[in-house]
Amino acid sequence: ATVEEQKCNDIARTVSAQKASCEQDLAAAIPLVQQAEAALDVLDKKDFQELKSFAKPPGGVDQVCFSAMHLQAGIDPNIEIDKKG
Repeated sequence: ATVEEQKCNDIARTVSAQKASCEQDLAAAIPLVQQAEAALDVLDKKDFQELKSFAKPPGGVDQVCFSAMHLQAGIDPNIEIDKKG
């Protein structure tokens, strides 16, 4: 019984350490997400029309649009999320 108790205690310590690490990462990420959401508030329809007019947008624009869609999907229920995200 003491062997099993020791194994459980080891697992509990490992889980506690991982939990603390995750909570620290989350605390660091939340302000960044809030800043990103605030940056989206300044965009309007004209900005998206300008993006659509580019035959070949500059590098990184696709990643920014992808990220903006993910942030908006959490806010706007009209944006569908498929199994790929």
